[in-house]
Amino acid sequence: MGRHLNESAWFDRQPATGTLRMKRVSAANETKFPRKYRLIYQREGAVKLVKAVMVDNKCSLAEAWGIVKGMFN
Repeated sequence: MGRHLNESAWFDRQPATGTLRMKRVSAANETKFPRKYRLIYQREGAVKLVKAVMVDNKCSLAEAWGIVKGMFN
């Protein structure tokens, strides 16, 4: 899933460990991709993020994946 997402706008990947570090974003970008969801992606990955979006928005898997792709891109 991760290859379809533009991480570079939201995260820095640490070269030594490969872990993600959140970037600071503007208030407008914060509304586009809330910190709550960025934390889920950073800690648990894209699968858990899609699952959280499905639960929060009460939508299907396909709709949730579209929302997640919209947040990243």
